[in-house]
Order: sequence, then structure tokens, then C-alpha cells
Amino acid sequence: MIDLHLHLDGSLDKDFVIKEYREQETELPCPEKDFGKLLQSKSAKSLKEYLRAFKYPLKILQTERAMTAAYKSLLDKLDKCGIVYAEIRFAPQLHTKKGLSQQAVVEAVLNARKYADNIVENNVILCCMRGDGNEKENIETIELAKAYKSIGVVGVDLAGDEKSYPTVDYKDIFKRAVAYDIPITIHAGEAVGVESVKAALDIGARRIGHGVMIKDDDELLKRIAKDGIGIEMCFTSNTDTGALKDKKDFPIHKYLDFGILASVNTDDMTVSDTTIDKEFESLKSLGVNEADKRKLISNAFETRFGR
Repeated sequence: MIDLHLHLDGSLDKDFVIKEYREQETELPCPEKDFGKLLQSKSAKSLKEYLRAFKYPLKILQTERAMTAAYKSLLDKLDKCGIVYAEIRFAPQLHTKKGLSQQAVVEAVLNARKYADNIVENNVILCCMRGDGNEKENIETIELAKAYKSIGVVGVDLAGDEKSYPTVDYKDIFKRAVAYDIPITIHAGEAVGVESVKAALDIGARRIGHGVMIKDDDELLKRIAKDGIGIEMCFTSNTDTGALKDKKDFPIHKYLDFGILASVNTDDMTVSDTTIDKEFESLKSLGVNEADKRKLISNAFETRFGR
């Protein structure tokens, strides 16, 4: 199995997060028996609401030791789930609240990445963040992706509140990634539709994260298929965020019929309480069969950034 769209901070087990809270002498925000609910967003009504669950793991992912431990913990989890290759993403700027530099954050993760030499083949995607007043931080993230391109960092992403911060506003920042020949994937078509995905493609994205809100634009779908753009589909997450009003609207068959290189991914294993096996099991209800599954896995392999 392959997972190309997997957030580190959204995929850590409850027990690991609790252990880190205790090791850092940080008080849990609620009784331990209820803490797992705070790490999930199964009842979110929007992407913005879904993202609130991330503040709890982010609180303790502010030291080099914690970043290394978290990455190792996730690799063990992926191994148990039968993942043979993963591209794990995180935003370095979100882990600097206690004084770490973005570079220290990236190096802590890359040190942990070595742990997986004989476990799960993996690479790292660095996320820029939508938001106000963080252009300098986003540029630094792109520069770090360039600096560590040959030792584990295989791409850059744009994540966050898509509705409040339009994709097109980040064109100049991602020009650097294009100039450095760093593969780009962008969260688009999750909370906003066609214009967001078109902007991502115009920026130079080789993959689109989610992309479910463009299912009715056949011309755009033809463009994506023609250009060999991968779409990282995340069924459970899209249900949780309200991107899908009805599960039957998930356009996985239409994308495959158009010849699009769609793949199945988890997005956030903990926040959405899912695994790659659960994703495929859930998709059976939409008629995804074994032949479809083989094609989706093949698409993931073909569109991976790590070569």
C-alpha cells in the first residue's frame, strides 16, 4: 500500500500524544478518557472546523526530540498498517513556537527518517501555510526544501484554510519551487472549487490534494488527465470536512473514467480515524472493486515524488 497524502500532526496515536504531554509536563486539556475525542474531527461541519483538532498535537511538537519521536512513532504505525511507501508532510513553521528554527525542525524529522531504512520507505513534503503575515516563513520553507532536496525532502505543499486564503495569492512564493525544480502539490478543490484548482495548476502543481469540488468541470478534468496530474483523494477526510455533502458524490469513478491519475490516501489517520485499508473498505460501498484498487495503487506509485 502507498499513502501520498499523510499529515504527520494529524496522524499521531492518542497514546503517543498523551505520553508527550506527560514527558513535557504539560497538562491535558481534559480528562484522559476524553482526550481521544479532541484529536478527532468526525463531526466537523467545515474544513476550518476540522483543522481545530490539530492544535493538540501541535502543542507538544515543539522540540527536536518530540519531532523525531513523533516521526518514528508514525513510521511504526505505517508499518503495522502495511504501508510500503509514504510521503509524509508537515509545516516546519508550525513547530517553531518554542524557539526552534524551521531548519532544526526539518533536520529532526530527517534524522528520524533514517530509522525507517528497513521498515517503511518514506520521504518528506514540506508544507507552506495559508495565512496572514507569514510570507517570510513560507519562503524559508521553500528554501529548506531546496537545501534538503537530495536527502529526503521530495516536494512542497500549500495547506490551511483554502476558503479564506485563495490559492492564487501564493503564486509568487511557489515560483521559487518551480525555479528549483521542486515538485509541488497543493491542497485545492477541497473547500473551494474550480478556480482554486486552476490556480494550483497555473502555479505548477504536479499533484492536487483532494480536488473533489471540480467533478462537474469536464474541461478541467480533461486538462488534468492530459497533463498527467495526480489527484490525492481522501474519502473519509472529505466526508468529515463537509467537502462531500453526500458520500455518493465522491467522484472517484468519474476521475478514473477520465484517465486521471487518482490515488487513495488517508490525509489524517487520527483526526479522521482511518487507515489506508479502511479507506479502500469504505470505497467498496461506492463500487470500487479489486481492479479499481489495483489501478488506484498503480496511480499512487506513478505519481509519487520520491524516485
